[in-house]
Amino acid sequence: MNKSKSIVSVRYEESKSDEPLLRLTLFSNTMKKFFVFLFTLLILIGSEYYFLTELFAQKRIPVLAVSLLVTIGCLFFLFRYFKRSIFPS
Repeated sequence: MNKSKSIVSVRYEESKSDEPLLRLTLFSNTMKKFFVFLFTLLILIGSEYYFLTELFAQKRIPVLAVSLLVTIGCLFFLFRYFKRSIFPS
């Protein structure tokens, strides 16, 4: 006598108790991105301030070079970090 093989399917069923955890995780990830953006933006504003102040006032080359490098670095970081959300594929 041949026995038929039974196939058992196991599914993950989302319960209503998982929804707050999912929302909290999404909120946490969004807030992390927001704080990284704010911190980088603050550094960018500060470095641009020093760059423009030195450019129009005393024109000290080391301060100009460092502030310009920090400004370019911040712009590059912002572009690379938010590349997926700004330019969707």
